[in-house]
Order: sequence, then structure tokens, then C-alpha cells
Amino acid sequence: MPPPSGQRHLCHCGRGFLRKEHLRRHQAIHSSPSFTCHVCSRSFSRSDLLRRHLTLHDGPAHSDSKRVRACDACHASKIRCDGGTRCSLCTKRGIDCAFTRGPGPNGASNLRRRSVSSLPLASKSNSPDPPTPSIQTSDPKDTPKPDISQVIYTNIVAPITQGTQHPDPSIATAGLKLILNVLSNPLSSEALSRNQLQLPPEVEKWSSECIKAYMRHFHDRWPILHIPTFEREVISIGLRSTVIMIGSWVQNETAGNSIVFEIHSNLVKTLLADLTETTVDPAGVWPIRTLQSALLNVIFAFESGNEKLMKKARLLYSLLVTVFRQLKVFNAEAVEHQIRIHFSGDFPPWAFAMKEKWKRLTTTLFKLDTYISLLTQQPPSVQREEMSLGLTSTFALWNAHGLDVFFRRWPSEPLERSSYKICDLALGSHQPISPVMLVEDIQIRMMGVTNYVWILSKMRGNPNPALCASADQKELISARLKRCKLQLDGMTALWMDPEQHKMHIEFLLRAYMGSEEPFHEDWEKYSRGRFFSYVFSATMMYHLLSMHIYADAQSYMQNLPGITSSLAPCGITLMYPPNTAEIKEWATSMDSRIAVSHAIFAYRIYGGHISPSELKEEVVDPIAHMTIAVGAGILWTWIQNNGMTCTCDCMNVPLVDGLDFGFVCLETGKSPEVENWIRNGGNIWLHGIQLCKCNVEVWLSPFAAILSEGARKWEIGNAFAQKLWHQLGLQRSV
Repeated sequence: MPPPSGQRHLCHCGRGFLRKEHLRRHQAIHSSPSFTCHVCSRSFSRSDLLRRHLTLHDGPAHSDSKRVRACDACHASKIRCDGGTRCSLCTKRGIDCAFTRGPGPNGASNLRRRSVSSLPLASKSNSPDPPTPSIQTSDPKDTPKPDISQVIYTNIVAPITQGTQHPDPSIATAGLKLILNVLSNPLSSEALSRNQLQLPPEVEKWSSECIKAYMRHFHDRWPILHIPTFEREVISIGLRSTVIMIGSWVQNETAGNSIVFEIHSNLVKTLLADLTETTVDPAGVWPIRTLQSALLNVIFAFESGNEKLMKKARLLYSLLVTVFRQLKVFNAEAVEHQIRIHFSGDFPPWAFAMKEKWKRLTTTLFKLDTYISLLTQQPPSVQREEMSLGLTSTFALWNAHGLDVFFRRWPSEPLERSSYKICDLALGSHQPISPVMLVEDIQIRMMGVTNYVWILSKMRGNPNPALCASADQKELISARLKRCKLQLDGMTALWMDPEQHKMHIEFLLRAYMGSEEPFHEDWEKYSRGRFFSYVFSATMMYHLLSMHIYADAQSYMQNLPGITSSLAPCGITLMYPPNTAEIKEWATSMDSRIAVSHAIFAYRIYGGHISPSELKEEVVDPIAHMTIAVGAGILWTWIQNNGMTCTCDCMNVPLVDGLDFGFVCLETGKSPEVENWIRNGGNIWLHGIQLCKCNVEVWLSPFAAILSEGARKWEIGNAFAQKLWHQLGLQRSV
């Protein structure tokens, strides 16, 4: 059969082409792949297919010398531009290459700039997240997204240098204003093309310091982002602005945080619009950068404790959970399909990071859901049964900075952890064996109890006795929490005899490494500190959940004199006034004594973990402050209603029927005197001070001090502390 008219170049497979170079390009598909991706090792038969594939990874595609766009000088002279930092013609003339006619070489921005590590570096995103609609240019179809460094300069820096507005003496305030202006008023590409200047060094240095502060004070507790590739991979304006905003906030750079909160409001508004307009297609590319940014902004609102921010963030959170379900992010098979279709590759660091991002995102969402449920006394939004992803890796491998570090840590990584599912731990049906268990695993098991705790709170005080929670039901839930606490105690007890448990301790030290390495000075100090910080948060969660099981914590916090309904978390108020008779009955029951013991233990653990000097330096997990606030409310309610006789005026009275909680063991099951007091009752002391009505200023002041000093960034606890100080008739110490 003759070839079709005009097709003079034929392939042996029968296809014909008009031009010989088209035939050669086609024939490449019949030969073995000769172009290999240096990231995921995937092979391609043509170089252009490899270049297209590389845009999915954390770096731009390799340049093609045949496709270099001519600079303005070469274009005007109608000669071929040889590219580079400065082409031959511009070097000969002593001028800089300029690209004002559109995108520069290889799709780069048309503005010459140096690399800015603290801000987005390019106009074309190489991440799996699609461009954010709210920050597109006037014509998103034809115009690349503006580079944020140039947007910042055009909005703020240029007017300052031109004398049109006075610079703020604080670099932090000025830098935050830059970000706020970028998020509020994105410029068109035409305005950007007229500006070819760079960011001031002090602004670059400030933003870089904010990112470092985020990594030091925030990332350890909320390890969502893959920090080793963050600088190179993430160019999303929304995500980078979020990280810089949080970093500035944890450093407490600006008084009142008004600019930080305004940035957050802009980001939440943008993210609400983005997630609402997102086309939900489980088979398409999931917008991971948008999801990460949304989750971080919700976490920030919770950490700040600002009522206004939390109301808006809860709307974003509800939408975020809905998008997770629609995309099937909770489903392990859906995540595997997403990676296999859009981000395939067998290079270990690449394959690991792709899977781990979704595990970390899902696990963090589950943790945040527990915190919000305990704070607001609302049912959990995420169901344990739907979390079918495997457990996360160790903190060390997730934070391996560099391929050399990754491959040093890879051999000691317990890969069998991925065979255990999050839902198995949350439901209490299956858990890792002790040698590979981490503190985060125990915390997941405790988070699985949250739904039971909420159900108990709804059953409490029901007029129908058949629908009230029984003692057996409470004990069953409490027993599960106690098993978790025993595991925590077992992990901390390892350090009491380091020689006998040397191998297990070494595993934990290596599991919680960050950027430090075993050959660095004091690496064990930082790794151990990170481990005990996780233990501290998990222990405080244990006591908080236990108090909610045995006490109507929300009601008792509002019973405290001076506590108004406006101070209830997120503005939530009690539907019915508290029943005084029920409170007095509770205050004389075993349930009240169990709740009181957890309140005192939580106070002692907080004091033992955080020293007074650290209260002003560290940003403590808000779960700890929630526990302290609930404990104060429970103690106050118990003392005011238990009917115990005060003996604090009697000198040298022996502790016959009482107990001093200041000297009992904090480990679960190792304090028989506490169990005896819970069964039989009696007066109690704390370091020689009786907990009674006439000593209220003495024992309640430490709780107020913790909340006013340690929770200075958590406004809910701060407001609660102010009322405590007011009730005690004392001035708040700052």
C-alpha cells in the first residue's frame, strides 16, 4: 500500500512523516529508553518527555539549548542568543541580559533577580499543587504567576525608597506588611516587568529567620512539612507566607500581633475560596500545598487561642475535612493510586517523601481534631475507622537534610511500622511491638478515646437513669488510657537504667534526631529533649482525657467565680445552668477524687517539665494549658462543695486521714496511697499546704501563674488566668 500523499519518510511500523526529523523522533520510541530521571529513576525514550516529567519534581527541567529564548539585545540584533547568566553579546557590550518581552529562558520570570531563599523563587510551580487562583495575575491563562519577591518590592520597598512613605523602624513589622500587601493586592505582570530591582538584604534575612524559628519552635510539634526540601520545592505563596507568619508569631516580634492576625485572616479567606472552587477529582493531582497551608492556618488559630481567628478557622477546618473525604485522602489505596499515577518512581528518598507527606498530613489532622473536640466539647469530625494509612516514619528520617543523611539513617529505620494502620491503633486493636513503638503511636491510641469521652459527656446528667454513663463504662475507657500511660511510663523508665536498656535508648535517640547528627556536639541532648517533649504532651493529654471522663469539666470551669460565658472556648456556652445538687453529689464521690488526682498530677508534671525561666522562652503545647485550666476548674469546684473539715489552722496535725500529693509517685499504678484516698476520701495537701477554702490563694495562684506566663500566646488561657488573678485579688504578674 503506497504511503499517504506527502508522507515521504516511512517507519517500519507503517507510520509516515512529512519531515525526516519527525521520523527520527518517532523512531526513538522503538529503541530502549535512554533518558533517565535523576530523581525517581524513571526512563524515557525522548529528551522532551524527560523535561516535561522533571517539572513534577523539586527542580526545574534541564534546559534545552535549542529552545533558549533570546534576550532583548540579541532579539534586537536578530542573532541567536547563547544563553547563560549573561550571553556573549551582552558580555561584549558590558550590559546585563534583560527579558521584557515575556517569560525568560526556560520559562523563568522576565525579571532578573538573585536567588532569595526565604521567598518563592520562580513564577512556574514545580510542586504537585496547582497555582492558587486567588493570587493569579489578571490573565491566568496567558500570564505566569508574579514572583513574590518582585511583588513585595513593587508594593512596599519601592515606595519607601522613593520617599512616598516612611519606613517602619521594626524590620519584622515592615516584613509582615510586605506579606500582607502581597496577599491583599497582587499585581499584574505588566507592573512587575517595569521593576528590575532586588529585595533589601534585611528583609531577606528576616524572612529566613522566621522560617528557622518555625522549624525550631513549631515544626517539632506539628511536623507537616518536609523541611529538607521546603526551600527548593515549595514556591506556593500561600504556604510560604503561612510559615513566615507563624515564625514571626513564635518569636513574638510585633506587639499585639495585629498584623500577624490580619495576614492569617487574608490567608483563611483565600483558602476558603480555593477549597470551595477546587474540582474534586480523586483521579487528578491532589492540591497538597493548599491542603498543607489550610491545615497550618487552622493549627495557628488554635495555638493562638484568639476567639475571632478560631471561629473563622473552624469553618476552614470543616471544609478541609470534607475535601479530604472527597479526595479519599484517608484511604491508603487512593493515596497509593495518586502516587503511582502522578508521582511514580522507585528512588528511595523520592518514594519515601511522596508517601510520608500524606501520612503526616492525615495524622496531624487527626491530632488537631482531638484537640478541637476537647476544647469545644464538640464531637470529633474525623472518624477513627476511616484512617487506613500506615504509621508515619521516625522523626529522624522525615527530617533527614540531604541525600547523604537520608541514606545514613535509612538502614536503621523500622520499615515494619508502615504495616500498622492508624485506625488499628486508634481502635486499640493492633499496635507495634515495643522496640519500634514511638510516643506518637501511644498518642494515637489515646486520641481514639476522644469519641467515647464526648459520648460520656452527653450521657452525664441525663434524667433517664438508663441512659446515664455507668461506672463500668467509665472504668473501661479509663483502663484503656491507663494502658497507654503505662507504656509512656515504661519508655521514660528506660532512661533510669541506661546501661541495661542501651539498645532501646539508642533507637529512641536516633528516631528523634532532627538536623543534628551523632557526630555533632550535644546531639543526644537535642534528641532526648525532643523525645521528652513528645512524652510531656502525651502525658498531659492522658490527664485531660481522664478528667473529662470523671468530671463535667466544661461546666466546672464556668462555675469558677468571675468566669463568664464569653470565656468559654470559641464562645460556646452551657445550654442549662449547673445543678448545684448534682455538683455536691459529685464532689463527695469517687469520681471527683479521681478527677482531682489527675488535676494535681498534671500540675506537678507541668512544673517538673517547664522551669520558670523556660515559661517565657518556650512555646508550650496548648494541650498542656487546656489541662491546667480544666484542672483549676475541677479543684475549685471540688473544694467548694466537698464538705471536708478544714484543719489548716491546727498546728502540727499529723496526716492521719489525708495525703500529701506533693510527694507521691507520678507513675501509674505505683501510688497505693492515692488509690486508698480515692476509695476512702479525706483531706489532701500539696507540699504541706492543705487544699481547702482558706488556702485558696496559695494553691490556686500557681495555676494562674502557669496560664498567664506559660500561655501568654494562648489567649483563651490568658483570659482565664486574668479572671483567676481577679478572683484572688492579686495583680497579674507579667
